[in-house]
Amino acid sequence: MAETIDSIVGQVFKNLSETDAGRERVRHMDDLVQRLNGAAEVLRQKRPRLRARPGMSFSVNTTQAQGETLKISVRVQGVDCGFVTFEKAGRMFGPCRNFKKQWSSLRKISDQKALEWGEPAVAEYIRACGCAARARKYGRRESSIQELLFGALNEGGTKKTLRGFRPVLFSGVPIQIPLPVTPRGKSEELGKHKGHSDVLARSRSHGRLVVFEVKRPGAGRKECSGALGQAVRYAAALDYLMSREEHRAAYWRLFGSRRGKGHVPRFSAVAFLEESDGASEKDLAAKLHELLLSNSKGYDLTVMLYRRVNNVIEVARTVVH
Repeated sequence: MAETIDSIVGQVFKNLSETDAGRERVRHMDDLVQRLNGAAEVLRQKRPRLRARPGMSFSVNTTQAQGETLKISVRVQGVDCGFVTFEKAGRMFGPCRNFKKQWSSLRKISDQKALEWGEPAVAEYIRACGCAARARKYGRRESSIQELLFGALNEGGTKKTLRGFRPVLFSGVPIQIPLPVTPRGKSEELGKHKGHSDVLARSRSHGRLVVFEVKRPGAGRKECSGALGQAVRYAAALDYLMSREEHRAAYWRLFGSRRGKGHVPRFSAVAFLEESDGASEKDLAAKLHELLLSNSKGYDLTVMLYRRVNNVIEVARTVVH
């Protein structure tokens, strides 16, 4: 039996609304959204005090956003190298274990657990982490591609393909939104582990919420062909969460929109794959055709094939069925 958009959406809606585990996950998600919206106000006040340094980016996860002390990750090549907390002493920066050697190699800071963000030694450390990350080929990780895609979308995209999207940011900082469904497996199963959208964006021209499912360079054929169904599953979870009118405004607020409960969202799903990866364009077009055989919800579905040139991500071409 063909796996279509309607079959995936139907099973996700059923699991989240009719099973005890699904209803519990939805309650947890609603509570999380309320807490994140409160934390966003705090970050919105503090974020302007923090300027990015060359070769790095900021991000935040849901655990960091909800902590008593607000914490923001500092990343190079998509990998955490440290974090910033806002304390009475200032904007304090501390290292991560990934780059312990780089921190200890700087004699003047080896005995300190944290430094004020403006200290020159912090910039020196981040530069050293960037060199180490390139040497370790962290750039081929999925998180590195996600970081570059966030940047390309936030800058408006250098190519027409990405120019119509804006990433969902958490008070100006990238965040991955957790969702109450499993990233893989059969659509009729919730799965033991919850997933998260790699990149969530808003479409400028059509007012859609767009779920990007990103795959690392060198991903295999099965992983690439499965990315489409995975993106649809995440979109379906968001669709269910926002189908409930009494909760819709809170989700729009988290996604940086002033829309209210009367605005019913539409959805798009994008598989974002390296152009030289395992699945052929013929296979991807066939999967697109299968999913779109039944699409009463009106989801948009796209495959974007990316290439990385001089640490910049661009869409080489798109695949249509």
